Amino acid sequence: MRQTVATALICAAQLAGIMSPLSAAEEHPAKAFSERGPVDAPVWRFNESRALETIRAHGFYGVRNLKQTLAGVWQGQAIRYGNVTAVEVDQTGNFSEYAQ
Repeated sequence: MRQTVATALICAAQLAGIMSPLSAAEEHPAKAFSERGPVDAPVWRFNESRALETIRAHGFYGVRNLKQTLAGVWQGQAIRYGNVTAVEVDQTGNFSEYAQ
Protein backbone atom coordinates (compact mmCIF):
# COMPACT_ATOMS: atom_id res chain seq x y z
CA MET A 1 0.00 0.00 0.00
CA ARG A 2 2.81 2.39 0.90
CA GLN A 3 4.55 1.68 -2.39
CA THR A 4 1.35 2.42 -4.31
CA VAL A 5 0.93 5.75 -2.53
CA ALA A 6 4.58 6.64 -3.12
CA THR A 7 4.31 5.73 -6.80
CA ALA A 8 1.18 7.86 -7.15
CA LEU A 9 2.92 10.84 -5.51
CA ILE A 10 5.95 10.50 -7.78
CA CYS A 11 3.74 10.30 -10.88
CA ALA A 12 1.78 13.35 -9.77
CA ALA A 13 5.02 15.27 -9.14
CA GLN A 14 6.36 14.33 -12.57
CA LEU A 15 3.13 15.45 -14.24
CA ALA A 16 3.27 18.74 -12.37
CA GLY A 17 6.85 19.24 -13.56
CA ILE A 18 8.30 19.21 -10.05
CA MET A 19 10.40 16.08 -10.64
CA SER A 20 12.17 15.01 -13.77
CA PRO A 21 11.81 11.43 -14.99
CA LEU A 22 14.51 8.92 -14.10
CA SER A 23 17.54 8.70 -16.31
CA ALA A 24 18.14 5.46 -18.21
CA ALA A 25 20.74 4.35 -15.64
CA GLU A 26 18.38 5.00 -12.73
CA GLU A 27 15.48 3.32 -14.48
CA HIS A 28 17.49 0.21 -15.41
CA PRO A 29 20.24 -0.24 -12.81
CA ALA A 30 21.44 -3.47 -14.42
CA LYS A 31 22.37 -1.47 -17.54
CA ALA A 32 24.24 1.19 -15.60
CA PHE A 33 27.96 1.61 -16.16
CA SER A 34 30.64 2.78 -13.82
CA GLU A 35 34.02 4.16 -14.89
CA ARG A 36 35.43 0.61 -14.79
CA GLY A 37 32.65 -1.05 -16.81
CA PRO A 38 29.22 -2.52 -16.09
CA VAL A 39 27.94 -2.19 -12.54
CA ASP A 40 27.41 -5.56 -10.91
CA ALA A 41 23.70 -6.28 -10.77
CA PRO A 42 22.20 -9.08 -8.70
CA VAL A 43 21.76 -12.27 -10.71
CA TRP A 44 19.30 -14.97 -9.77
CA ARG A 45 21.53 -17.98 -9.98
CA PHE A 46 19.85 -21.32 -10.27
CA ASN A 47 21.02 -24.08 -7.99
CA GLU A 48 20.75 -27.71 -9.02
CA SER A 49 17.30 -28.29 -7.51
CA ARG A 50 15.82 -25.24 -9.26
CA ALA A 51 17.36 -26.36 -12.57
CA LEU A 52 15.83 -29.83 -12.09
CA GLU A 53 12.47 -28.24 -11.31
CA THR A 54 12.61 -26.20 -14.51
CA ILE A 55 13.56 -29.21 -16.63
CA ARG A 56 10.77 -31.34 -15.14
CA ALA A 57 8.28 -28.50 -15.66
CA HIS A 58 8.98 -28.81 -19.40
CA GLY A 59 7.89 -32.46 -19.36
CA PHE A 60 11.25 -34.16 -18.98
CA TYR A 61 12.21 -36.95 -16.59
CA GLY A 62 15.24 -39.16 -15.99
CA VAL A 63 17.61 -36.20 -15.78
CA ARG A 64 21.26 -37.27 -15.72
CA ASN A 65 24.74 -35.78 -16.02
CA LEU A 66 23.45 -32.41 -14.82
CA LYS A 67 26.46 -30.13 -14.38
CA GLN A 68 26.96 -26.40 -14.07
CA THR A 69 29.30 -24.66 -16.52
CA LEU A 70 31.65 -21.85 -15.51
CA ALA A 71 29.09 -19.45 -17.01
CA GLY A 72 26.46 -20.73 -14.56
CA VAL A 73 24.42 -22.68 -17.12
CA TRP A 74 23.09 -26.09 -16.02
CA GLN A 75 23.51 -28.70 -18.77
CA GLY A 76 22.55 -32.35 -18.84
CA GLN A 77 20.46 -35.01 -20.52
CA ALA A 78 16.82 -35.86 -19.94
CA ILE A 79 14.09 -38.03 -21.43
CA ARG A 80 10.81 -36.91 -22.98
CA TYR A 81 8.58 -39.03 -25.20
CA GLY A 82 11.15 -41.84 -24.89
CA ASN A 83 13.92 -39.78 -26.51
CA VAL A 84 17.10 -38.66 -24.76
CA THR A 85 17.61 -34.94 -25.26
CA ALA A 86 20.34 -32.49 -24.22
CA VAL A 87 18.84 -29.82 -21.97
CA GLU A 88 20.10 -26.66 -20.33
CA VAL A 89 18.86 -23.96 -17.98
CA ASP A 90 20.67 -20.61 -17.79
CA GLN A 91 21.09 -18.36 -14.75
CA THR A 92 17.80 -16.59 -15.36
CA GLY A 93 15.75 -19.77 -15.81
CA ASN A 94 15.60 -19.86 -19.61
CA PHE A 95 15.22 -23.45 -20.77
CA SER A 96 16.65 -24.93 -23.98
CA GLU A 97 16.63 -28.40 -25.47
CA TYR A 98 18.79 -29.87 -28.21
CA ALA A 99 18.33 -33.12 -30.14
CA GLN A 100 21.15 -35.60 -29.74
